[in-house]
Amino acid sequence: MKNFLSILLAIAALAIGFFVAKNQFKSKQPTRTEQAEIIVEKIEEVSKLISLEGSFAEVYKLDQTQRLFFDLIPIPKKAIVIAKAKVFATYDLNQLEYDLNEKEKVVTIKNVPEPQLIVEPNLEFYDLQANIIPFSEKELSLLNQRATQLLKEEAQKEEFLTMAKKNLELNLQNIILVAKSQGWTVQFE
Repeated sequence: MKNFLSILLAIAALAIGFFVAKNQFKSKQPTRTEQAEIIVEKIEEVSKLISLEGSFAEVYKLDQTQRLFFDLIPIPKKAIVIAKAKVFATYDLNQLEYDLNEKEKVVTIKNVPEPQLIVEPNLEFYDLQANIIPFSEKELSLLNQRATQLLKEEAQKEEFLTMAKKNLELNLQNIILVAKSQGWTVQFE
């Protein structure tokens, strides 16, 4: 009976120990607090026509060396940025000048503005190597600006704006057809 009681107490102690250990080592969710404040800086009404949209991708590599202590100690920094972007050629229709002659049903378009490029980049930073001095927020911001500028320059090289002008002409032809169907004439100066 003594052995039975000892075995029963040992089993009870093991069961209690098991439940205590299970609760103690149970994976606990980390406590997390998030806070975000969104500030609307500016909202304005615009009249823009997107004439062309393109998708661009770029691999931008940075390899810079900063020298300290009378140029004796080189400190290298390297970065690889993969930039994907949507590039839009837009026309600000608020700058479009036109005259309406309702009596003769004539629309005269006087000034078609030049297209503007809008680049919406999505940057992914890879392989940021900075041995001693890490990349600062300012340096990362400059990487962002440079990658965006290179995408914009590439869009200009690819005759993106020329294609946008041709597409605008096609869109204007559609407007002319609608105007003619309503008895109006469209003229360009």
